[in-house]
Amino acid sequence: WSVLPFKTPAGTPPHLALPLLSAHAKRAGHSVESIIGPLLPWNRRRFRRLLARKPRVVGISTVALFHTSAVEPICREVRTLSPASIIVLGGHGAQDYAETRALGDLTVTLHGEGVLPRVVSHLKTGKDLDSLEGVSRGQDGARMLAGAVRYEGIEEILYPDWTVAPHGYGRYPIEASRGCR
Repeated sequence: WSVLPFKTPAGTPPHLALPLLSAHAKRAGHSVESIIGPLLPWNRRRFRRLLARKPRVVGISTVALFHTSAVEPICREVRTLSPASIIVLGGHGAQDYAETRALGDLTVTLHGEGVLPRVVSHLKTGKDLDSLEGVSRGQDGARMLAGAVRYEGIEEILYPDWTVAPHGYGRYPIEASRGCR
């Protein structure tokens, strides 16, 4: 079971990453809950209820979060309310900044929908992160696991699971490609 909190500016519909992560995690037999802006006053109670269920993995997207001050309070809440949960960070903030990587237990680089379900499945067997194939330590000592640049290594491209993303925006983002030019 995993919680995937991520933050976007208010009024911005979620990007494709979360629905893709959810689709692949559900396909692997995992349940997924998501929350956008978990520490916002109207979401904090739900976030705490989710953490009270002691999820095995809490994934946090750090896309466009380039300061630890945006990620640290979320990680602190997880460590306080569900200390056994493994925090998996993804996105540019964690990939590019050692201070952010230090807040989590594992950083997934590039696109994670192919590897995050594998991480959760591995942990469900009772094994630790260091025994997971592909996990290495960066120069800063942080655990790293490379995702995919594109869809190489992903057995099947699944339809995004939009049930994990709110629909109250009146629009969906259309993404014709992934990553920067």
